[in-house]
Amino acid sequence: MPGVAVVGRGLTRDYPAGERSLTALDHVDIDIDAGSLVAITGPSGSGKSTLLHVIGGMDILTSGTLRVGGTQLDELPPRRLVIYRRKVGFVFQRFHLLPALTAADNVAAPLLPYEAGKKLQQRARELLEQVGLGDRADALPSQLSGGEQQRVAIARALIVDPPLLLADEPTGNLDSVTGVAIVDLLIDLHTRTGATLIVATHDPAVDARCDHHLAIRDGRMEAPSAESTARTFERPASA
Repeated sequence: MPGVAVVGRGLTRDYPAGERSLTALDHVDIDIDAGSLVAITGPSGSGKSTLLHVIGGMDILTSGTLRVGGTQLDELPPRRLVIYRRKVGFVFQRFHLLPALTAADNVAAPLLPYEAGKKLQQRARELLEQVGLGDRADALPSQLSGGEQQRVAIARALIVDPPLLLADEPTGNLDSVTGVAIVDLLIDLHTRTGATLIVATHDPAVDARCDHHLAIRDGRMEAPSAESTARTFERPASA
């Protein structure tokens, strides 16, 4: 499915913190073209995950306007927001697989109970094949390595044929060699599907693989450094 553009103006997200409030996003403006491969970088607590969650409809704005494709997110009522989230692929740092389900059932889970049966299972197994886990479809998460679990999580994100794929620190819990393989996979899927791919990361190696760069610090956008845009990426020899 072709990717979607993301346009935000004055994006602000405040959280209650006792008698005060914590501002995670502070009047952020973004313009992301359809089909782009974008890195959002910044240190821990900078607001990059909050921005990703807002774009994915998993969190709501305090103020500002946000349009994803033809959807004005800041105007959606809760029920419509749930429908929107079903068409966004989200890859988490900690995988978030259901421990009692097999790899194939985890991949199929986002479409349950709306779809079921052999056709859904076949689609789930095809996606596992695409991410290199065709022979692990019946394994439980506890029987998979961290890299394999992240591959299952990526396949799960793709089950809805998303025009928008969001990855929040997708290599954060992986060793460097496995991390390279996961980034390779995400970029390959982005190229083949045409989906807009936005990756939140503090890893310079991941940032260097992306075509566009957004830097955030203390909830505010900064200009990406020259190092970020000029950096080249060297693969570990064993990758």
